[in-house]
Amino acid sequence: MLTFLSPIFAHAFGQTYTLPVPLWLFLYGGAAVVILSFVVVVFFVGSKQANSQYPERLVGTLLPLLIRIIAWLSVLMYVLTILAGIMGTQSFTDNISPTIFWVYFLIAFAYLTILIGNIWLLINPLKVLFEQLESWMGKKFQPRFHYPERLGYFPALAFYFGFVWLELLSQGWSIVPSNLSLILIGYGLLTICGTLAYGKEVWFRYGDFFSVFFGLFGRISPVKYVDRKMYLRPPFVGLLDEDSHDISVLLFVLFILSTTSFDGLRETSVYNKVFNLVGNETVILFVSPLIFLAIYFLFMYIIKRMVKTEYSITGLALRFSLTLVPIAIAYHIAHYFTMLLIQGQTIIKLISDPLGMGWNLFHSVNYTVNPGVINAATVWYVEVTLIIIGHIAAVYLAHLVALKSFPSAKKALLSQYPILALMVVYTMVSLWIIAQPIIVRG
Repeated sequence: MLTFLSPIFAHAFGQTYTLPVPLWLFLYGGAAVVILSFVVVVFFVGSKQANSQYPERLVGTLLPLLIRIIAWLSVLMYVLTILAGIMGTQSFTDNISPTIFWVYFLIAFAYLTILIGNIWLLINPLKVLFEQLESWMGKKFQPRFHYPERLGYFPALAFYFGFVWLELLSQGWSIVPSNLSLILIGYGLLTICGTLAYGKEVWFRYGDFFSVFFGLFGRISPVKYVDRKMYLRPPFVGLLDEDSHDISVLLFVLFILSTTSFDGLRETSVYNKVFNLVGNETVILFVSPLIFLAIYFLFMYIIKRMVKTEYSITGLALRFSLTLVPIAIAYHIAHYFTMLLIQGQTIIKLISDPLGMGWNLFHSVNYTVNPGVINAATVWYVEVTLIIIGHIAAVYLAHLVALKSFPSAKKALLSQYPILALMVVYTMVSLWIIAQPIIVRG
């Protein structure tokens, strides 16, 4: 992530960049844009779309052969990533497996999902292998246990927490290629156990964190897949397809938001003060989404008091929970896109020598990463733009949800003032985080 000193230094780029105006002006400017967007939404949308459906257009049907080829390529990449980690060098800079998984799978593929829709539903390698096993045996596996409804998406959330902990707090253990292979094998075995116990459909909906993660990214895509038919729709409106009735979904969204904030603050003086107070990063990581949840519930309480609705505070929180997704994803992209642009370049070198054995298959082994592929000023403005766009989209979606949730346009509008205040707070905090000076924590 791009961070700044005074003068503001882009430590990932070896460049300096001084903002043309004071930071406080950027913060207030971002807040003003969000407030203006609310005025525009209320003026143009009003109460007209309270019960209307957004437009969809069928653009084609996916060819079964094409989907099968892509799905098995996904299986091949899963297997090759594991084998590369086991058979190749244990230097993460010289083995292709960490770059494939941490950069191209968890970052690049997630962002591709925004553009082309949630194809993970069709190419999940573990799901493909399980279905192939059913085909070989000539029968479908029946679940052995009934999945407890109260669990919701908590299994996926637990796995997500584990992966984030490995990425951020394992002291580099997870980027050692053989360790990454163990992680992928272990996750595969857990997935098999989950599908055998609770059934394929249930586990890949509630237990597989990749499915939940990419599913949220796919919901903001202008592309939608239904029965292998491809539809075009306006961006972001996929988040209105269904209401969230589970607190675990809200926690999952807040965890995406809080973990990027956590990672952004880890090398700042502010985090140092928190760390010195708590003394345990795992506790801080675990508590961070709960802090966001408490703030979110506070604003839902304000809405309930202002609107005098029959919805409970929890009910309101769940109804508006998916409107937070654009914020979480916008901040995720703002935080990680520089890693994709810079560290992603290492794939050029690694495809020539994927195992670190001294090969030069495509004559690119001497490629040197260019950190100046994007300058610090551009990164700053891209981050600011992404964060503001995410909050504007959230304001728009929250207004539509309010129109569907409350009996009158007046009450819907009244409910939006606390949400607008929340969006302004999130905007200013997000912009403040990306501008914090980096220090080395001892």
